Amino acid sequence: MRLAGIGAAAIAAGLMTGGDAHADRLTLEETESGHLAVEARINGSVPLRFLPDTAASHTAIAEPLAMKLGYDPGLERRDDVDALTQQIEADRHPVEIAVADLTRAVDAVVIDVAPDTTLSAFGLLGTDFFDGLTVEYDLEELTLDLDAGPPERIDGRIPPERRVLVAETRMPGVRDPVQVLIDTGSPTTLVNPTLAERAYGVDRPITVTINGVQGRTDDSRRAVPLTDIEVGGWCARRAWALESDLYIFNAMGWSGRPALILGLDQLAGSRIVVDYEEGVFQIDGPEDQSCGRRHG
Repeated sequence: MRLAGIGAAAIAAGLMTGGDAHADRLTLEETESGHLAVEARINGSVPLRFLPDTAASHTAIAEPLAMKLGYDPGLERRDDVDALTQQIEADRHPVEIAVADLTRAVDAVVIDVAPDTTLSAFGLLGTDFFDGLTVEYDLEELTLDLDAGPPERIDGRIPPERRVLVAETRMPGVRDPVQVLIDTGSPTTLVNPTLAERAYGVDRPITVTINGVQGRTDDSRRAVPLTDIEVGGWCARRAWALESDLYIFNAMGWSGRPALILGLDQLAGSRIVVDYEEGVFQIDGPEDQSCGRRHG
């Protein structure tokens, strides 16, 4: 599970202001932090921002919200959770989450947040919330369809042991297959040091902030050019990513293997159809994108 960009201070900062036009097709609202959020009601609450996250196996809620829902630290079940920057031991708290006409009971991971940070969302919706559904992310129209048709082809899978969207691709100059995590919960595309070295990262470090489950990592990161990369029907002739030796790369079993996290900066305009029942997905770039890829 991975929770990115969630802070907590004033509960009101995470309130939704808009509505959804259709019961199954939800509006994805762009947050100040660069994430995409939908309107959710937790145990009958007022509408709150939650992030639908294809790289999160479990739904998570920020601790200030959990406290208002009866969460009692120390009395809940605890689990080890693989987060973006580290493995943590986190409490679980049962909640009922309603998104449009869909209501699910989940055993949510409770995430500690610093008391002096501003809340951009109250949590995220992971694979456990979408179990059994076929959903479509339209990142051109900024909508999420909870009752989508099946994928027309298989571009990647949801491994049962990880429960996140994973694909594999090839890149010029990189001998080994590149492992790809499709991440609608990350504003930024990231590559591990193995891929950065083989993709000839430039010597121009820049300072970036990586938001993890507990705290933020501020560091100097190398900007890495990615050329002729294709994942399913999505492609980029040249794209930029940031090198980062994040814990999640090791947790996925990709230590020493070229890997990247494909974030919203590169997914803009894309369409992703996820069949959670069959554990497969399809991804396509914008309609005007020409990849020249032959789909099987």
